[in-house]
Amino acid sequence: SATLADYREHPGLIMRIPNFRVTLGCALHVGWSIEGAIGSEFKIDASYLSPNVNICSRLGSCCRHYDLLILMSHVLVNMITPEITQEHLRLVDKVELVGSKTPIGLYTFDLDWRQIEVEQRTSNKVVFKRFKMRQHRERVKETKKTSDFSVLQLLRSDRDIRLMREPYTRSSDFFDTFDMAYRNYEAGEWQLARQMFLDTRNMLAHEDGPSAVLLQYIESAADRSNGTYDAPKTWQGYRALK
Repeated sequence: SATLADYREHPGLIMRIPNFRVTLGCALHVGWSIEGAIGSEFKIDASYLSPNVNICSRLGSCCRHYDLLILMSHVLVNMITPEITQEHLRLVDKVELVGSKTPIGLYTFDLDWRQIEVEQRTSNKVVFKRFKMRQHRERVKETKKTSDFSVLQLLRSDRDIRLMREPYTRSSDFFDTFDMAYRNYEAGEWQLARQMFLDTRNMLAHEDGPSAVLLQYIESAADRSNGTYDAPKTWQGYRALK
């Protein structure tokens, strides 16, 4: 956004937060909820009440923890077309969240926003074309509701998505190495997992957040009595995330 880019160059903002960038974390989960009006005679808000709402909120907080744009629960991922899961999603952790009765697998759709350039500011005449732009957005929205629309094809062909995926797909070994590291981590083979996470952490142009987080956890929770990084005897393949 050219407008957000202008704000980013504001001297006061630069002084307080150097190299500031607007980022957005997106948490996706699925489950039941109750919609109801909450408040008093002075103010009433429509709200959604459910453990699933709380889980989704905590997943949103986890985006910053893992330095990821998108986090999805395994509950949602199980409803996604298998081809999309296999080709585009990455399992990054399995955690026990406060308020959840069962461990939740965390998946991400890896995107690097640094690959997208700031759009060029257009003429002020665009202001008078807002109605037509809104109509165009509605047509695009309706197109995506048709039975022959393919999300998988969109993920493969969209220019911006391909640009943001490029740092991850550039290295053919990254996803395979991370997957092996995670499987070893889950199985309790932490010594081997740690060596692989050390590789994947710096395999990209930037530090990989999930690799760094799991490395930190292994090094803080491992049993070092034998001089190696061994999983605790109580390890069940997941950890509590507060």
